[in-house]
Amino acid sequence: MRGEYNGLQFKIKNENPHAIYIWCWAHRLNLVVEQGVASCLEAVDFFGILGKVFDFICSSKNHVFLFEKNQKIRNPKLPVRRLKRVTTTRWSSHSAALGTILLTWESLVDTLEDLWTSEASSDASSLHANKIFKLTLIVL
Repeated sequence: MRGEYNGLQFKIKNENPHAIYIWCWAHRLNLVVEQGVASCLEAVDFFGILGKVFDFICSSKNHVFLFEKNQKIRNPKLPVRRLKRVTTTRWSSHSAALGTILLTWESLVDTLEDLWTSEASSDASSLHANKIFKLTLIVL
């Protein structure tokens, strides 16, 4: 958007050469937070695990069904939630993904345990045995 030769700034200056371009503060804050998190290896690993959990659960309709079923069993009065993807474009996606994980934590662990025992899946066992419990330690 800010490109001096092709971006929005250039187009606005073509229309009005006296216009002053000011960065959006929300965008600047997003860039600062992204760079700050990217410099912390634990945070990079943490959000990488969230991405792998999303990929594993959402890669199969059976996994999604089992995850939703476990949510209904654990919390029948609460709405069923879907896992969110962690994207690099917006910091809010990190927050949404983490919030969903925290709200559905027990159901997620149940789902990974069910998949681990029923399918003998190496991905489920890897997430369950190694990463999901590292995630617990980081979150708690």
